[in-house]
Amino acid sequence: FCAACPQLGINLPQEWEKIYDLNTVGIHYVVDGNFTAQHMKMKRPQDDIALSDCLAYMMEEKPYQNHVSSAPDNKEKSTCQNHCAVNDANTIKSNLRATGVGATACAHHSCFVLHSVVDFFKGKQHKNINYSICQALLYNSSDL
Repeated sequence: FCAACPQLGINLPQEWEKIYDLNTVGIHYVVDGNFTAQHMKMKRPQDDIALSDCLAYMMEEKPYQNHVSSAPDNKEKSTCQNHCAVNDANTIKSNLRATGVGATACAHHSCFVLHSVVDFFKGKQHKNINYSICQALLYNSSDL
């Protein structure tokens, strides 16, 4: 996903443990979200054609929906005054399909990890971004 970061079999030799220190070749991620990117529900969702389901940076819709529906809802309330991201999580917005978008990226070069861009539902919920992080950790990092 990031041409500059170490990837086994691409720009990192098989015997990398003998050549490099783990701190040199470790992959570092950053997670961020946009809580204002709203997507309205379609009038006829059966007519919707997914142009990017599981392509490039977008997540695969069915496994993501299964994860979101099986994870418990986060009902926390912020102790900070006017902390909208947390307080909006409990607000019902029935006309919106998504209330934001989040992603995991390379911390050094800002390249998004493949299949890690997710939609937020009902504000800031940990289950949405957890899916993004899990997708990032699964991507091409089994031997690092």
